[in-house]
Amino acid sequence: MKIHRFPFLYIFFFFLLTLAFLDNFRRASEEKLDSFVGFKNSKLPYLVIQTDASKPIKSKENYRKCDVTFISDYSEIENYFEKNEKPQKFRAKIRGRGNSTWVSFDTNKRSYLLKFDEEISLYGLPGSRKWILQANLTDKTSLRNVYAYHLGQEIFTNVGWTPKTKFVNLSINNKNIGLYGVMEKAEISPNRINLPLDENDESFLAEVNSRLNRAWNFKSDKSVNFSIREKEGANQEYYLQAEEKLKNFEEILYGEDFKNPNFGYRAYIDF
Repeated sequence: MKIHRFPFLYIFFFFLLTLAFLDNFRRASEEKLDSFVGFKNSKLPYLVIQTDASKPIKSKENYRKCDVTFISDYSEIENYFEKNEKPQKFRAKIRGRGNSTWVSFDTNKRSYLLKFDEEISLYGLPGSRKWILQANLTDKTSLRNVYAYHLGQEIFTNVGWTPKTKFVNLSINNKNIGLYGVMEKAEISPNRINLPLDENDESFLAEVNSRLNRAWNFKSDKSVNFSIREKEGANQEYYLQAEEKLKNFEEILYGEDFKNPNFGYRAYIDF
């Protein structure tokens, strides 16, 4: 069997590019952490998380139980840390979330999923148990995601539900992590994506998901990886029907008459 060998210079050049990428990722993380000094006069609220026994959050699968405290501004957080005043705490659990910040890079900022023991409204947003803490690590402005959601809510109003977000200064286990976005999690819920929860209703929520890591996943005839989001009380037939509908729509989308207003893709999509 013939073994193909890459030239040494090619391997060396690829190695240098990899080192440069890792160093840039690390520097971005350090800059985000160091920038907390500028938050001293910040008017943004603080989200303070203290895990039980101050255990570190190291997993995207396993939760850590924690206390969560909401602090309005920097003066109140000084009282919290220095005078040991005790504002109201809420019980929750937290785990890692996302991909780029949870690979083997040296980073101080990672995204998290926060799940409260009971439904709670954060910063005036509709109440829920699950909330995303978005690090926005590779975005030096921290604005790209928030601005995209703003466009969905205020400009392209036909897109339907769009996650609402609020900026906060995050502290975990007495360490100031920096600027984060508190974001609604996309899920079937009356305060989120309000699909009928009747077990006989065929409405469903799907996503293009290259990782295929949901409870129900499939690859379409055009090799697109889809996941059907979980729906309480749904049986296997529900997911099979959803899969079939997506495949049928894909067939129409790629068909010769896809522009036909009566039975082309326009008959199945809202704009």
